[in-house]
Amino acid sequence: MSGSLHVRRASVLSLETTTPSTDGGIGLSRPGQLNSDVLQVHTPVVSDYVSPVGPIDSGQSWSSISQWSNNAAASNVVNLSDMTVDTTYDFSHLNDLDDIFAFTNDFTYDAVCRQLGPPFYTADPVQGQPHGPPAHTSLMYLRSQGCFDLPPVPTLRTMMVQYFRLVHPNLPIMFEDAFWRCFDSENGHVNQISLLVLRGMLFTVSCYLDAESLTTLGFSSPRDARSTHYRQAKLLFDFDIESDPVANAQACLLLTYQSPSHNKLRINLSWLNHALRYARIARADSYYRFKDENPLQAKLLKRIWWSIIFRDRILSLGMRRSLQVHLDSKSIWFDDDHALQINDFESELGRSVVHSIETQVRTIGLQTALCKLTIRLATPLRLLYQDELLDDRLETVFASLPESVEAVQESLESLRRWYEETSEKYPFPVSLDDVHESLCLYVNMLFILCASATFALNMHLTMIHENLSASRKMIDVGAARQGLQDANDDLTRRLQELIQVKVMKDLPITATPLIGPPLVLQAINLAASRVSRTEATEARRLDIFTRTLRSQQRKFDGSDFYIDVLINIVAYAQDDDNLTSGMNLWRENSSGNQTTHLKKLDWVKMMEKRPRQFLRLMFHMDYALCTWGVPQEEHFPPGLRREGG
Repeated sequence: MSGSLHVRRASVLSLETTTPSTDGGIGLSRPGQLNSDVLQVHTPVVSDYVSPVGPIDSGQSWSSISQWSNNAAASNVVNLSDMTVDTTYDFSHLNDLDDIFAFTNDFTYDAVCRQLGPPFYTADPVQGQPHGPPAHTSLMYLRSQGCFDLPPVPTLRTMMVQYFRLVHPNLPIMFEDAFWRCFDSENGHVNQISLLVLRGMLFTVSCYLDAESLTTLGFSSPRDARSTHYRQAKLLFDFDIESDPVANAQACLLLTYQSPSHNKLRINLSWLNHALRYARIARADSYYRFKDENPLQAKLLKRIWWSIIFRDRILSLGMRRSLQVHLDSKSIWFDDDHALQINDFESELGRSVVHSIETQVRTIGLQTALCKLTIRLATPLRLLYQDELLDDRLETVFASLPESVEAVQESLESLRRWYEETSEKYPFPVSLDDVHESLCLYVNMLFILCASATFALNMHLTMIHENLSASRKMIDVGAARQGLQDANDDLTRRLQELIQVKVMKDLPITATPLIGPPLVLQAINLAASRVSRTEATEARRLDIFTRTLRSQQRKFDGSDFYIDVLINIVAYAQDDDNLTSGMNLWRENSSGNQTTHLKKLDWVKMMEKRPRQFLRLMFHMDYALCTWGVPQEEHFPPGLRREGG
């Protein structure tokens, strides 16, 4: 753009008509016959709470209903010339990590993008001072960073199809039919869609780009594309370019999928907390108040709030961290009648560019099942991760031992009932039903979540049994071990089916930490089967998990650290002399007994014979995920420390 840059008083970029940019992408819109040196931006009326991709009733564009307040605070303007910053983010705080990990990446950030996580603004975007337009130099900077440039129309449409194929089924934060009404693929117009939300959508699907699309966009890899789109979305958020709380909640939910290799700052949880704050401003947690006044908007708010619960539960389970959304047990959200139902999606039925109506109906049923599962996960996740360090967990359990054990057992029973009910609707293997591949992916992911929670609860019981002697009359440790084995078997077969139907390439990043326990256990099995006739079989089974991790690593930065953790735990399990010698000794002692000789040497036997060593391995993994660091000896409870083993 040549000449001086003028900004009309507005906040959210309107993409009503587009002008090709110099690199072949879609440039910023210029409504009407604007001069080439004028940049037009608009803001929604906040009091209406109308989503930029929600129902469009009035046909009125944002440009005609919104304007800037003349009293916009000057403090909202970010002037780059006033900044004094370094160009390199300091990662020296990572140097104290154990030698088991090697951080060799060169992390360099541009001057404006100094924070790894989104900033927590103290100003309330509704109650505080009105938003002001970005400063002249700020807009120039955002344009220089490509924040206003979209991919070429064919690539953009392909990416949006991927979004509704792979992201929308698990995060239904917008109406698909409304989105496609706003999207004019012939002329390249993207009307009435928040640029911040659109940037978030591009970020979530950039990891699924094929080689041709990557080349078209100038990216060297899916990770490169993902990093660039994340940075552009984050810049728009940091410069406060969006004022609508619904759009901000949607965008922040999309950005919870960010998980960099060094996540000590818990960036995804920061975005989740932002989404939670904006959703509450929009009153999504009390969506039913709008059912009579604006039923379509009420449905959108309900879907956004459920999406927050989905992300909260999934992040807690995967990253072993405490819940961010705490619901009272008498909350309406614990009532199955408030779960997402087919009437919450009726405007989309038969109007999807991606799915047939049959697939849509089954996907909605899947989201209903996910609602019921995430509500049932509230108590288990509180029991497991309210205290993030193991010592604190055991101390909490000890303070009310009978009640804690009973609560875990009740949670296991609740998950069992959910599993039986849902299995009738989605029997295994899913692929035999000739369903759409995305449905196969998310059905299996749904059961992987349930199996992971079941595994964690049984591991918790085993940990209590081993460390608190008073619990041994309350806990059937044999049943807990069987529960671990059943959950692990279900995880393994689910992943195996995803490989067989060739959808592993579409696995979301949230699956990566859930793969960890079965991978470590299979590594133990391989170590135990050395120089035996089952070694080749166990090696093939381990390959299921290693192939999955390799696929994840090609797409996601956040998989690097976790893969480092798993590689080192696996190497330890396979090379530990105590483990292998113990297994070999047990095999030799069993060789004279025909019945015992037929018993399999595996992680179950290790858990029975050497429970402390087994629990140390599993705790190592949990601690690394939770803290993004390496457990030292003092982090283990006394009963699991080497001095006590």
